[in-house]
Amino acid sequence: MVLFLTFPEKKSVKKQLSKRAYTCGGTGGHVYPIIAVAQELSDTECIFIGSENREDSHIIPRYGYHFKSITASNKSIFKIITGFCQARKILKQEKVTCLISSGGYLTLPVVLAAATYRLPIFLLEQNVIPGRVNRALSYLATLTCLTFEESRSFFKTQKLIVTGNPVRKIFLEDPQFKWIKEIWRPQFPTLLVFGGSQGAKSLNTLFFEHHAHFVNSQMCLIHITGKNEFDGIKNQYKKIPKSQINIMPEGCLIKNSKGDIKIILMPYFEKMDWLYENVTWVVSRAGATTLAELLYFNKKAILIPYPLAKDNHQVSNAQAFIKQGQGKWIPESMLTFERIIQSIESPFPTEKEPFHKNARECIANLIKEDLLCTHK
Repeated sequence: MVLFLTFPEKKSVKKQLSKRAYTCGGTGGHVYPIIAVAQELSDTECIFIGSENREDSHIIPRYGYHFKSITASNKSIFKIITGFCQARKILKQEKVTCLISSGGYLTLPVVLAAATYRLPIFLLEQNVIPGRVNRALSYLATLTCLTFEESRSFFKTQKLIVTGNPVRKIFLEDPQFKWIKEIWRPQFPTLLVFGGSQGAKSLNTLFFEHHAHFVNSQMCLIHITGKNEFDGIKNQYKKIPKSQINIMPEGCLIKNSKGDIKIILMPYFEKMDWLYENVTWVVSRAGATTLAELLYFNKKAILIPYPLAKDNHQVSNAQAFIKQGQGKWIPESMLTFERIIQSIESPFPTEKEPFHKNARECIANLIKEDLLCTHK
């Protein structure tokens, strides 16, 4: 089957369209940068085009944005064509003036649909090693915004600019935030551990196995397991003495013999800016959005790149982060609890390359400037 793309005259589109559209992959790493840009470009109406049942379909409406889903696949050409037709219909009905995309296979039919209307297209690339979809679609883009300078060599187009990865202006207050704010007062140095929006089984298991270190030391642990992993880890904690654990709807508390809260276990947490401001160190995967937030909030971090990531891109992310942030990284094959504690206790390098803290504002201004020029 051959897919024919038709490109109408740009003038007719300008008269008909008056709204921005955003599209992204289904995981938090793609969703949050695009939300950050939308928060900065709050002066116009917008619509998000996403998946039917992945994380984007749950996260984006919570931020108050109009969301429409399309069929998507990274394997089936028939589903891609269906998604393309659905996206094209949405763009026309919603009278869209430009498209901002943060990558992922879901964005392929949406960007192609926008190209048939000759809309300005802005791509955001979060990782050092760009995703295959962004690499392929960069030829259609008005501009591709890179997080890292190292990404340039992967693109053949010259329409590139290094902006950094945008961080949200507003983080939502979810039930976990309201709960933890009421019950916990930071009184010990605190380690935050999380594995990204999907969770990380190896990190979850490692920190449960060494939970006694936090119960018996002058250090606290805030452990975000990921929704899929939470029940399994919670059940492991049920094996410790009942006097030490308090299980609540929002999460679990583990206390020492004096009644001090030493471990807080949660499935998920939305208001990450508050956590970053109240913890001492972070142990996490090396997803691009996580790294952007660590840089933005200037946190000391031990990174454990996900070893099965495409093109091993999380290792490249971690290496790039260390040039700019207060970070170290440990391959998962060499990961031990002792190595993490040693990394935390040893000095972090201080001389760093500059990073783009104002990525959100930079990208928003580039989009505004282009649209002003387009409509003159």
